[in-house]
Amino acid sequence: MSNTKNLFTNNLANQKTAKILSTGVYLPETKVSLNDFKLKGVPQSLLDKLGILEHRICLPDEESTDMEVKAAKNALEKSGFNAADLDLIICSPVFTQTCGVPNSNLLQAKLGATKAAAFDIMQACSGIIPQLMVATNFITLGQYQNILIANSTDWGRIVHPQDLENFVVLGNGASAAVLTATEPPWGFLAFDMQTDGRFYHKCGARTESLDNKVLHQRYYECADGRLFFYIDNDIKNQSSSWARYLLLSIPKTLNAVLAKAGLKKEDVDMLVLHQNIDPLVNGWIKLCGIPREKTFCTHHKYGNLASANLMTNLNELIENGRLKDGDIVAFVAQGAGFSVGSAILRWGGK
Repeated sequence: MSNTKNLFTNNLANQKTAKILSTGVYLPETKVSLNDFKLKGVPQSLLDKLGILEHRICLPDEESTDMEVKAAKNALEKSGFNAADLDLIICSPVFTQTCGVPNSNLLQAKLGATKAAAFDIMQACSGIIPQLMVATNFITLGQYQNILIANSTDWGRIVHPQDLENFVVLGNGASAAVLTATEPPWGFLAFDMQTDGRFYHKCGARTESLDNKVLHQRYYECADGRLFFYIDNDIKNQSSSWARYLLLSIPKTLNAVLAKAGLKKEDVDMLVLHQNIDPLVNGWIKLCGIPREKTFCTHHKYGNLASANLMTNLNELIENGRLKDGDIVAFVAQGAGFSVGSAILRWGGK
């Protein structure tokens, strides 16, 4: 294995870093099956293309922080910590429960984490990467010891009833993780974030009417409609700069983070991907140059869980006994705005 370099090599030689102590997941009980997709009118050809067999949807009265609480409690139970042990909570939901107000504050109250500070990071599907970066830096600086990160998506509330493709792709759920201090060579070794704001308007949420008329791109302006998710159809033109960015930015950030960590692709034991649809996932795996047996994603059964993807996938890897101490885990994610990010973690440690 290549000689590893910690992200903080310019700091003290024995500087602490962060490790993931535990993960937790909450997936709503209600499943939307392949048969449900077909009853909705989704053609078989589209289902074959997307590679998604089912996903979950929230109950009508189930809010994003409700899901985050359940995932967080699951992670805390596995960690051996109580909510009172937490110093900081960082959330990155796709959509906050109340416009402009962070989910993390309500999550703190619901958990009873009375001594924990709390804030949100807004970075769409790739929000997990800056969460991990910020948490690791706080732990490295000695400002916080035990940090909870939590993410949720309730996509189902903003899928247009006539938007069959996104109806299939977008799932609901939440994930969480408890991070605490460790010492190199364990824990997080490197991070990378890259942004291309040219694609800011290519996907997101906007106010539309039920007859597909776009009323206003600014979600906070009143209109005779409601908020719906949209994605630019230019993605279907494989020669467009938008489509090329979606495909090529993931291997680019992976190569960058491996270089920062002083590692090669051959050193990666598991690549954990932001889950999307088969064409993108398969393209990413091929271009990343990581053998498929060393990759893990769950979009076929959960759909796109946005910022909750990576910890959901990591949770299943842990539960299935797929990780051992010393394994190099690479995380990569892509999100609207448009940003991509990656992280390298040496699993295990004291």
